[in-house]
Amino acid sequence: METIDYLYDLIDQSDVSLLGYTYKNERIKDEFISKLPHMSIGMVDSSSFNFKQIVRDMKINQVLEEGEYFKWVVLDIGDVTHGSTKSDISFSKAIQRMVESIRSEMYRIHQEIQKNSLGLDFDDPESHDQSQDIIETPFKLLITTPLYKSNKEFDIMNFTGGSGPIYASDLAFVLKETGVIGKIKGKKPFISIMKNRYGMGENLDISLDELENYKYICDYEYSK
Repeated sequence: METIDYLYDLIDQSDVSLLGYTYKNERIKDEFISKLPHMSIGMVDSSSFNFKQIVRDMKINQVLEEGEYFKWVVLDIGDVTHGSTKSDISFSKAIQRMVESIRSEMYRIHQEIQKNSLGLDFDDPESHDQSQDIIETPFKLLITTPLYKSNKEFDIMNFTGGSGPIYASDLAFVLKETGVIGKIKGKKPFISIMKNRYGMGENLDISLDELENYKYICDYEYSK
């Protein structure tokens, strides 16, 4: 079982990551995310979701030096509403459109950065060669989604919002539970990697023991 630092390294490589969690483990999910410099999108209605406007607001806040530094944009599917109707099919399609709009905006800004930075110093041909400089996307996307049920094995049918976010992700992992360990009553959570486009770490388990406040949360949640 790998340490939590190994997972943070994988998330840092990934443009789009997905974390599945049960509501019982929501506090651990929040603690895990708190270690990442991030901006949470918060409660949104999928029918009126406009990520370009969110990006504009982010830029304005940064210009005014009112916004804190962030590297990850966090979209929690549990915070997404879908008008007056919420059938599984229509909601899944709405979530897929939201994820696609965020991804396209990430890469659109990335292309603008490349275009605007190319040849800034026209008199210096060497500055036009960007083969040595990899320009990353301006931010990364972390999708968090509640799971319909907590069982030992997970598949794509367990994820609220359908399979779209999983297919769009470079990295997908879930908070699972194992048997009784030590003085903790009930079950002790850990993370299991379901998907990794980088080819290393798939079907691998990650220990949460080194996550700050992990023991405190477990003692509180699982001794009730």
